[in-house]
Amino acid sequence: MGNTRRRRLDQKLPFHQRLLGGFQNSFGSPLANEARLSSKKDNGMSDLEAFINVLKCGFGTGCLAMPYAFLNSGWLVGLICTFSLGFFVLYAMHILLHHINNLGVQHNMPMISYRKAVELSIRKGPSMFHYLSKPFGYLVDVLLCVYHFGVDCVYVVFIAKSLKHLGDMYLWVWDERLYMALIASPLILTFLIRDLKSLVPFAIISNFLLITGYFIILNYLFRDLPEFEHLHAIQPLRNFPIFFGTVLFSIESVGVILSLGRSMRNPKNLMGTGGVLNQGMIVVISFYAIFGFFGYWRYGENTSNSILQNMPQNDFFPKFATGMFALAIFFSYALQGYVTVDIIWRNYLEPELEDRYLQTVEFLLRIALVIASVLVAIQYPDFSLLLSFVGSFCLAQLGLILPGIVDICLRYEEDYGPGRIFLIRSMLFICMGFAGGVAGTVVTLQTLYARYPVVRRYSNMGDKGGFDPYENRNVAHPISDIGAFFSLLKCVVGTGVMAIPLSFNYAGIVTGIILLVSVCFMLIHGMQMLIICMIECSRRMQIGYATYPVAMVYSFDQGPRFFKYISKAGTYIVDGVLAFSQFGVCVVYNVFVAATLKQLIDVNWGVADLRIYIALIALCLIPPFQIRKLKYLVPFNILASILIYTGFSLMMYYLFVGLPPITERNIFFGRIDKIPLFFGIALFSITSVGVMLAIEAEMAKPRHYLGWFGVLDRAILLVIISYVTFGLMGYWRYGDDTAGSIALNIPTDEVLSQVAKGFIASAIFLTYPLAGFVIIDIIMNHFWNKNGDLPNAALKESILRVCIVVLICITAIIAPNLGPLLSLVGALTISLLNLVFPALIEICLYYPPEYNYGKLRWVLVKDIFYVVIGILILVQGTVFSIKDMISEWGGDDTTTEGPETTAEATTANMSALTTALTAAPPDAPGFRFL
Repeated sequence: MGNTRRRRLDQKLPFHQRLLGGFQNSFGSPLANEARLSSKKDNGMSDLEAFINVLKCGFGTGCLAMPYAFLNSGWLVGLICTFSLGFFVLYAMHILLHHINNLGVQHNMPMISYRKAVELSIRKGPSMFHYLSKPFGYLVDVLLCVYHFGVDCVYVVFIAKSLKHLGDMYLWVWDERLYMALIASPLILTFLIRDLKSLVPFAIISNFLLITGYFIILNYLFRDLPEFEHLHAIQPLRNFPIFFGTVLFSIESVGVILSLGRSMRNPKNLMGTGGVLNQGMIVVISFYAIFGFFGYWRYGENTSNSILQNMPQNDFFPKFATGMFALAIFFSYALQGYVTVDIIWRNYLEPELEDRYLQTVEFLLRIALVIASVLVAIQYPDFSLLLSFVGSFCLAQLGLILPGIVDICLRYEEDYGPGRIFLIRSMLFICMGFAGGVAGTVVTLQTLYARYPVVRRYSNMGDKGGFDPYENRNVAHPISDIGAFFSLLKCVVGTGVMAIPLSFNYAGIVTGIILLVSVCFMLIHGMQMLIICMIECSRRMQIGYATYPVAMVYSFDQGPRFFKYISKAGTYIVDGVLAFSQFGVCVVYNVFVAATLKQLIDVNWGVADLRIYIALIALCLIPPFQIRKLKYLVPFNILASILIYTGFSLMMYYLFVGLPPITERNIFFGRIDKIPLFFGIALFSITSVGVMLAIEAEMAKPRHYLGWFGVLDRAILLVIISYVTFGLMGYWRYGDDTAGSIALNIPTDEVLSQVAKGFIASAIFLTYPLAGFVIIDIIMNHFWNKNGDLPNAALKESILRVCIVVLICITAIIAPNLGPLLSLVGALTISLLNLVFPALIEICLYYPPEYNYGKLRWVLVKDIFYVVIGILILVQGTVFSIKDMISEWGGDDTTTEGPETTAEATTANMSALTTALTAAPPDAPGFRFL
């Protein structure tokens, strides 16, 4: 094998190094590394040349999509987020460069590529993750290849659309895909150039054409600006991921920056507050913000995904600019693709091939990459979406996530600074990159598949005349998408999140993360399956909205004979389970707020009986519980979301202070015998079926609720990130001492902790009307006032609401230790409402002969799996709950002995969840929680 062969790159590239600045976006690839090694300091770039290279790498095709990005975000959000995201990206560049320079000094290496830096940093992190150094190195190579291949796909789409634009005016009207096929041969010819130095003339021509084209575009953007008042300052949140990916694609230039440092005569001038990097990136980011803002202002809602398409069709200069941009991008294609070939060829193929096959295989590889990029472009000919996908999927990891991981690992053996500020900073980079990357990737893939599906969508549901339930749904006071989003956050993120660290103590870190995400996926998929079936029932029944009970009755009538016998009872079963579930949640809320208030008062003033606070809180809950329309609860939900996340953020301070080595915790598995309790906590914390259904029913645009990255998915994604972070950091901080509520682990006599608890209690107080909304809706609209002809309905509903609050208060006073009861409620309601019932409904809907269960009957298999899992959770949770009830209320001495004995009994069973949430100082008279 020819492992010792010379590489073909020209070893003397000072001109190329000075001209291209280490080659666009090479991310430390071998070709840039060789150029750096060969460049002498005396022959290196001056500060001005480095500054020009920073500018040059920023002004590419991404700039043409910035006005469309502002269309998706709004002009105000676009300006703020462009500068904010640019700041974070620039800050991450500084951190990455700092560590790469330090690694080079430590290992006495003149240069270190991005891949090598990631591998070395992980080896300096926790020992248990050292085996991941090589996989992460491969990940860097994969991301680099995907990124540059994706850029080439974007280039193919852009060139074809530009040629079609000109061809339609001067030649014939052809499909743009035909132009893509026609340009494949010229692209192959340029891509077969193997010497990078030979591509320098193409780079010179490309840069000249791009600069000239931008001057022409700017001349048109500032002409005849329309009224500013018609522009949207803020656009719907669902469009923001496209903005995120586009901006990240446009301003991210880690590759050039990694190459510039070693190429400058004075590399120290690159960094620093007034360094070349900051100067260049500030100009680039400002230009992108101005270009996007004025492009959106000039063309408004008609802004195209490439601003060239908005230029006047009959003027000469726009046509000239279009041709120049197409030619410039054509000449840049081979430069971008060179990195993909370089990584695949030098790192993987060349060492494994014999000499006689080298040239043939390399040519075949280059031809295959061109053909593949053209085929991808033909399948997905959308310039802005491809660009956004590349930015979201690749650059979110290369520019934010990986720099954060490198920083965490390299500081592991040192110090994370006062208050672990550097750890928090790196976690912020990782979370931002993960959230934005996942959101942008999912949204762009969803949109691409919707516009250009590989296989046309079809439905196994029959067609009953094309009746659309959405168009026949009448909602008196609909709520917006943003209102639904915040309402979902509040109905899911509640007191249960503070018990998530305890669940990680039961399961271990890795197992806990996997199980938590899996449980959340199953529950949310069950909810989506239920709503889809309800919509299908509405369509078949020709009504605007089929409620959960109505859908269950109708579907059971369509199913096997056994289900037809019990279909009539479906209404009472579903309504009873839903009401029982929400009633239990309201009791928890009442006790939790009262217990928190008692804690704060006991510490600062004096000790009083908890039941007094329960009664006082119930009296305060009566006025807000009189709000009848879900729309009017949205401001309360927004305020509650702000308060609860602020409270959690304050609590996070205590989680990051005094972190022990993570090796002291159970990394993979915890206490196996406690896994059932993990499921109990997770199920109780994640879902709220009744409120989720009510929100969908009250939306102004219910179509936005479901689907890939709809309102439900966006809210749950944020919930998963919050729960995993809170659970991981809580368990890491307190280990086996983790209490049932993390609030018990933080100090009770510090102002910060008291403020955090007060914020969370206030948020739960504001959430109470939302939790009780379902109970009133079931009683009034399904039974008492089903036909809408109840005399004095408003007065009777007001009295009913007061009675419900009083009944909840009495239940809380009689049985403040609700752990066993709520464990039973959670096991019964969640397993039935989220898993068993939706699966049975779908089975029955597909049962008639005119429908089917899909290929290999996969729908039936999936539903049976859900039923089995739901029954297991139901039986297991019921058994554990009954055992706890016997222990708590069976006549033993558990509840009458001192607080220490009671605490042990409580921690040993499922009541740790709610008991811990309602804990107060153990010397409180009449207090039976610990």
